[in-house]
Amino acid sequence: MHRSKPNPRWATMPMTALGAVVFAACLAALVLPGSALAGEYTIHNCPGSLAPNNDAGAWRSYSTAALPSAGGYQGSCTPGGDLGAAIGWFAIEQSFNTSIGAELQTPSSDISIVSLRLVWAGAAKSSGSDTFGQINADTGAVFAEKAPFGASANAPTVVEFPDGTHTIYVDSFCSTDGSTNCYFSANTTPVIELVGMDTTLEDLTPPSATLTGGSLTGNGPISGVGTLDFTATDPDSGVEQSELLLDGSPVLTDSYASQCPYTSFAACPPSMPDSMAWNTGAVTDGEHQIALRITDAAGNTQVVGDHSVLISNPTLTPVPRRRGEVKARFVIHWTWRDARTRLVSIRGVDLPRGARIAVGCRGRGCPRVGGSVGGAGLRKTLQRRVFRAGERLYLTISAPGLSSERIEIRIRDRKKPLARLL
Repeated sequence: MHRSKPNPRWATMPMTALGAVVFAACLAALVLPGSALAGEYTIHNCPGSLAPNNDAGAWRSYSTAALPSAGGYQGSCTPGGDLGAAIGWFAIEQSFNTSIGAELQTPSSDISIVSLRLVWAGAAKSSGSDTFGQINADTGAVFAEKAPFGASANAPTVVEFPDGTHTIYVDSFCSTDGSTNCYFSANTTPVIELVGMDTTLEDLTPPSATLTGGSLTGNGPISGVGTLDFTATDPDSGVEQSELLLDGSPVLTDSYASQCPYTSFAACPPSMPDSMAWNTGAVTDGEHQIALRITDAAGNTQVVGDHSVLISNPTLTPVPRRRGEVKARFVIHWTWRDARTRLVSIRGVDLPRGARIAVGCRGRGCPRVGGSVGGAGLRKTLQRRVFRAGERLYLTISAPGLSSERIEIRIRDRKKPLARLL
């Protein structure tokens, strides 16, 4: 199937020496693809690109008419074809006023083509009309050079395209200076071959993500290792990186660079399910802002799931060091908001047989927690009790044959309570 497009205005005129000089001067001012700006990224195709490979990506055959005789299109730049490690056309004859070459078309209007770094070549005719190497776009004509044409990896052809370019054509045009077909020396003459293509693209649409589970999706309280499950998506340039943000700064980063070949429009995976596990003990207890930041291959970012979460790792009371004293500890989980602190749970560790715990509280608003209980009754006595900043909770552990252990827990304002031995 052959596609047609209008020939540019200059396609009926030969390239003059002055025109070549003007083009060279303009070319010198262009920025090479590879150092893309924010919202831009560069894909690389074939061995002559800045990141050599044997992948032709989304480049496809382009022609305005069938060849009149032997020849054809090579769509792979894997070594071994008639054109070697390149894509393009080989032929012995090309019809007058036709173009043959390759085209690159973006898959959606969200991606546009910014510039092209091209390593290519085209053979001169053996007789008939001349051929010209052309680079055109759906936004207008860009470049033309009389055959034999070409550019090496050390001195590539570099062109920039107008805003809103979505299709580009690299082809051999027959002809601007004659009225007959263009003839070549053999059936396998490389009429046009593309050896390396570095195409800079623009994608200004940010990625997105859906949170699917994990303890960090809620408001807490959370202790120990918190998890966040999600699926990040970007159907245009693809997902390159995910970051777990704590109070606006990354604490975990998952990079998908190893899965980003940068050979097609979706330079990275368009969808990436992932799970992050983070040790909440790395930060101070209290309220923090948790969010997920996704970055696509073009450098666009999106922050999702921004919410507050209460980090509350347990208080572990000190171990007594005096000989003959009870050496028990308590693991206590707290939550707090402003000056109010709630004891969520408490359990004893290494309580001796027959131990009793005397519970007391000092302060104007202390809850009624007085009395002596066994290890099993302590949780019932204290669980869900609310304390206020400035109050003190006392736990005295006694056991037969051992000296008592006394612990003071000071309730603080907007902080985890502080435990010490008396």
